[in-house]
Amino acid sequence: KELIVPLLTRNADMQKLIKDRSSSIRLPDRAMFGIPAVLLQLAQTKELDLRGNRIDAIPRDLVNLRALEELVLANNLLSSASLNSSVFDKLRHIDLSDNQ
Repeated sequence: KELIVPLLTRNADMQKLIKDRSSSIRLPDRAMFGIPAVLLQLAQTKELDLRGNRIDAIPRDLVNLRALEELVLANNLLSSASLNSSVFDKLRHIDLSDNQ
């Protein structure tokens, strides 16, 4: 199940994410400065694509996404990234290209 949300600024969008329990979330080029907390509550997420935003840090709560298989944070403002491989044992693809 894939969910593409046009804007995450409305509460209805947040509620839809939680209700639908989407396994694939794609939010490219939304000018987001961080990863919205609601996304970090969706433990069933397998694919998270946040390319082309303004994200400058990976929050610690990302560990809540234990089912995560693919993480795309390309074209953001990350200067470093630390992911614990023992927590993300299902992660098979990560794209951090074109960051700082």
